[in-house]
Amino acid sequence: MTPEQNAAMLAAANRPVTCKAGKDCEEKWSRVTQWVKQNSAYKFQTVSDNVMQTMGPLPNDPSPAFTVTKTSAGKGTYSIELDGGCDNMFGCIPSMLQAKASFANFVMQKQ
Repeated sequence: MTPEQNAAMLAAANRPVTCKAGKDCEEKWSRVTQWVKQNSAYKFQTVSDNVMQTMGPLPNDPSPAFTVTKTSAGKGTYSIELDGGCDNMFGCIPSMLQAKASFANFVMQKQ
């Protein structure tokens, strides 16, 4: 990966994922569900209006398990954050940096 590509991925991974209460949050939370379904090797363990968590990770598996949380940022705005990891000494595939960049780009895309 070139330094420019790495910088672009880092910028995307650090992009704030936010929504406004109501239809905006409903649509983005729906995209969160879709992204997790498409990008996780694990099934859902917890799904609510504010938390989405997959099972896993399994021992030595490079596939990351994910937790997504939606928290109030005040004034009807919410922050949506992806966290996760795997249990593999060589790292996750995809890396969490790649996953966070993909997640932010997918959830924040204009419909």
